[in-house]
Amino acid sequence: MPSTDAWVKAAFVALAVFTLVHLALVAGSFGRSSSPSVRVPVQANYEPNWVDIAAIDALHAAHDDELLHLIALNVFCRKEDNVLIPWTARNSSDMLHRDSPHAAILAELRKCPAVDIYLNTGVRDHGYCEDAMAYTLHLQSRAIPKWVLETTFTDEDGSATTYFELCPRSAILFMNHYWEEVHEMPRFPSTKKIVLMPNSRDEYNRIWAWYNQDFNNPRGAKVLYTQHTTSDATVLVRNASQHGQLNGTLAPKNFSQLSVVHANGK
Repeated sequence: MPSTDAWVKAAFVALAVFTLVHLALVAGSFGRSSSPSVRVPVQANYEPNWVDIAAIDALHAAHDDELLHLIALNVFCRKEDNVLIPWTARNSSDMLHRDSPHAAILAELRKCPAVDIYLNTGVRDHGYCEDAMAYTLHLQSRAIPKWVLETTFTDEDGSATTYFELCPRSAILFMNHYWEEVHEMPRFPSTKKIVLMPNSRDEYNRIWAWYNQDFNNPRGAKVLYTQHTTSDATVLVRNASQHGQLNGTLAPKNFSQLSVVHANGK
């Protein structure tokens, strides 16, 4: 009988031989499958799927239309300092002024979105308009100045009402620290939710820590740290170029000398 050591050596030899044979078979199979002579035939009369291409073009057009809409809202925000801006606005005539007919203002206020965007006069610059209009558009809301909260509106039937009576459950979003004591107004419902828009991580931490103190948040206010897409001026230029609205021609792209535009707030 062979010794135990002999059996162990024989087993290792057999395993080594088996491994080498297996590797040789795999290598041979790989070599045959990767041989240039084995190719998948390609149809000579292949045509692109124009349905898919049309769908992609439609998607790009819809995306550009959304960005153009956001740009238009930004223009209204910068030019009209004290108006109510609905998310559906496409023209300056869609803005609601303090002296607009009460029936028109009430028709907009009665829509009561989930969140209203508070944007009073004096802060409608590049930075805050970018932020506020992004929220206005994508939350399908409206940007409201302070006079909307202070005015008693008279309906066509002679009845009087206020924003707070119409939309007690719509949360109100404040941009950064521009509260302007709105939450302390006598008509402000105790159940109306407050959302703040801090513009930095540090501010978010500080405001949340302040609210998180004992008995310091009676209305259950929320502090959110978010990011969003801002408007894109290149879409505006491309759209103008496609419709022959440019004075002159576009310069070719030059990636060796990049230009960056930063729109900062207050």
